[in-house]
Amino acid sequence: MRKLNGWQRLWVVVCVVWALVVTGFLLTGLKLRADVDRWHEEITADYESKILELQNPDKNKGERTHSFLYELNTRDFRTVDEVKSARRHVEADYIDQLENLHWFQAKQIGAAFAWWVFSCALVYGLGLTLNWVYQGFRPKPAR
Repeated sequence: MRKLNGWQRLWVVVCVVWALVVTGFLLTGLKLRADVDRWHEEITADYESKILELQNPDKNKGERTHSFLYELNTRDFRTVDEVKSARRHVEADYIDQLENLHWFQAKQIGAAFAWWVFSCALVYGLGLTLNWVYQGFRPKPAR
């Protein structure tokens, strides 16, 4: 550490601070089981509502107000069997997501680490380049 000049020491400090920032973003964006459970509950509720809507098409027809996501998730279904089939696919996706959640989280952590390393190396390379240009403009000492 004693052989580092001031700019290199500044680079180390910036990289440490940047690691904290990347870690903060990672922790707020890391996919958790609660996120998968919430997705599953929301889409299951949408499918249940669509089944009721298809079974009782005239009931409360003018009073229905659904969310944009409800319409997006269920607009292509015309029969109850289509909705039930889609629900089976959602159940399979849900189980698959739960089984692979650790791998997905590991990929997120790996991507964040790679981004941190790349950005620190880029800043260091930029510093070396600027130093090289600066040294080119300095007068040469007389021999």
